[in-house]
Amino acid sequence: MSNEELQAELERQRMIQELQELKGGGDPAIRPSNPPEPKFKQKSKNELIREAKSQGIACCPKCGSTSLSANKKGFGIGKAVIGAAIAGPIGLIAGNKGAKNVKITCLSCGNQWKA
Repeated sequence: MSNEELQAELERQRMIQELQELKGGGDPAIRPSNPPEPKFKQKSKNELIREAKSQGIACCPKCGSTSLSANKKGFGIGKAVIGAAIAGPIGLIAGNKGAKNVKITCLSCGNQWKA
């Protein structure tokens, strides 16, 4: 065999070996026998929500996140002005309508609901 033929044969064997390694048919001593298992199992939304409720932790009903913000509405000036214009001084009480409602907002997905 000539030098060029030897180089072509070596190149062909090297390519075959690379293809076998890519397909998983390489040297078993080098290749791991089993793929590594993930360290942490990803939990589904439903599992997160169930787990949080069983522990008494508030969580978002949409995404299961526990990053929440609660806001309490205060006295509404706009409602009070309109109430006063319609019903006089007694209409100022309209500014208090809904003042005790607490609205919870999820900081992860933005979902909002009343408490």
